[in-house]
This record gives sequence, structure tokens and C-alpha cells, in this order.
Amino acid sequence: MLTFKEIVLVKLAAEFMNDLDTRKIIKYSIYKIWSEVIKKVISSLCIPFTLKKDIFAMVKHILTKVHNWMVDHNRIFTKKQEDSIKFCFKVDGEVDRVKTADLLIHSEELDVQRRFVLACQYWTSWDVLAFFKNLQESAREQILHKYSTANEDLNLYEKNAVQCGLKTTKKEVSLNLGVGAINIIIGIAFLFRLTFWMI
Repeated sequence: MLTFKEIVLVKLAAEFMNDLDTRKIIKYSIYKIWSEVIKKVISSLCIPFTLKKDIFAMVKHILTKVHNWMVDHNRIFTKKQEDSIKFCFKVDGEVDRVKTADLLIHSEELDVQRRFVLACQYWTSWDVLAFFKNLQESAREQILHKYSTANEDLNLYEKNAVQCGLKTTKKEVSLNLGVGAINIIIGIAFLFRLTFWMI
């Protein structure tokens, strides 16, 4: 079980990682520069000196976890979107992947297709279907078209869904989500999750 001190350190370090300006400095600067910036900010806090060193160590730890999350979600987000992601953390400093994904899926800042890809990786097939049904008709049609036809611009997750025979014709896709469309959505959700967690 974590001590109160460790929980507080994680909270403070998480604040640094979710501060967009700080994260940009970390992302786009060399270690020597960003570590000095972080240390300067930490030194201005009214806390004991020993805690200041611990906070910096925790920032480095959480930075590693955020980097791993970004690698696992490579090519899903644009650079601008990556820079603005707010992360949820567990009490031990790990990125809470499910809560972070839920925040992003419900975010209006991401386009519908990126939110759909995340939903396919983290949610059950039925939750993905409910999400899909709540989209505007034009967004549903775009998603069905993109993932039900051969498209050379698809990423690895998307290509696997198409290659596994999840093709459909316009006739199968009706406004009330016919069986073909439902099978595509459930199949895509399953394959996205399977491929995502295997990588």
C-alpha cells in the first residue's frame, strides 16, 4: 500500500504532466533544459527540500509512463492533439489507460473517427455500438465507408479490420443500422482491441 507521501508526490507530478506548457517544454527540449525548468518551478513551491527531489524523481517516472502510452497510441492522434491530451493517473503513477481513453472518447476536441478508434480499443462491442448509434448520420456513414472498403491510407489496426473480411456494400448499410452494419461495428471493435493489445 502506498504511503500518503507517495500519493501526494504522484498528484503533484501528475499536475506537471497535465500542464500543457510544461509538457511542451519537456517534449521539445533536451533533458538538461527541461529538467532545469522543472527544478526551478519545484524550488518555488513552499515544501520541504527533501520533497522537492522526490517530486522531480516522480515527474521523471510519470514522464516514462506517458511516453509509453504515447508509443502505444502512435498514429492515432495528430501532434497538436498529442500535446493537448489530459492524462488520468492511478495512485502509483501509472497512466490510467481506461479513464484517459474515456476522457478522450467523450472529448469534443477530437474528431469522431479518432474517438471511434479509441472506443474500439477500450470499450465493449456493445458500448461501441451504442456510441456509434448516437453519432450523426453523416459521421456514421463516414466510419462505415472508411472501414468497410479497401482504403490504402488505413493504419495497422484499421487494415486488419478490413483484411478480415469486414467488407460491406451500400445495400447492407441502412439508416436504422442493419445487421451488416452492426456486424461491421462489432467486428471492427473486436479486431481493434485484439490488435492493439497484441502490439
